[in-house]
Amino acid sequence: MSNPSEDLAILREESDVSLQKALEVQRRLEPVEVTDDSRQITVKVSSRGVVESVRIGITWDRVLSPSQLSSSIFETISAAQLRRLEQYGSVSREVDDEPSPRARPGTSPDLYGLVEAIEHKLSNSDASASLAQDIIVGILDDTLDGITEANDLLSEHASRTFSGFSANRKVRSTFSSGGQLVALDIDQGWLGTSHPANLGREITQAILDGSRRVEIEGISAALSATKLARAALAASDPASLID
Repeated sequence: MSNPSEDLAILREESDVSLQKALEVQRRLEPVEVTDDSRQITVKVSSRGVVESVRIGITWDRVLSPSQLSSSIFETISAAQLRRLEQYGSVSREVDDEPSPRARPGTSPDLYGLVEAIEHKLSNSDASASLAQDIIVGILDDTLDGITEANDLLSEHASRTFSGFSANRKVRSTFSSGGQLVALDIDQGWLGTSHPANLGREITQAILDGSRRVEIEGISAALSATKLARAALAASDPASLID
């Protein structure tokens, strides 16, 4: 039978190594900029995969009709995000091919001695060693329950969408709960009279507004409140269990 405290120690160390690799990948990523075939639409995506800006060429209406503009912007954004994913994949492979970093020491009592630390903390109560062991097992149980909870949330959020708007509400972006841009709607009446610089600014505002809504209400925010997230916190900072 495995020792729960040892299992927790392995979980913490593996998680820390994975986290260090992920941070190194993020450090090496660079912003991506893509211009469409018409040379009138340029999209910049940050190293985190967020659309930072959409620029519209001064002569866009000579090569694109108003009805074509939204779809062209959407396609250019998709192309920029795809290029960013390709960069992410390439950098991830580079990091995986390098020697793995060593797990960093925990910031609280050694996990192998966590049971003893809990027993000491509870020494003035009727708590027994079995109670301390139960606390460790509880973290592992939370991890398993959290995985089920996370899967349920993924199903629940699968069809949810979030909308963002420009300052003048003439542009609306629609995102999936996972943060994927799925639609971009521009008021056609306003489009015909808008200056290209203003057009690009309003489109960017709508996309950033939608991204913020996803960050606040989307699947990542929901997962951060699950048992899985709490178990991860406990594994990384077990001292919080005995404070």
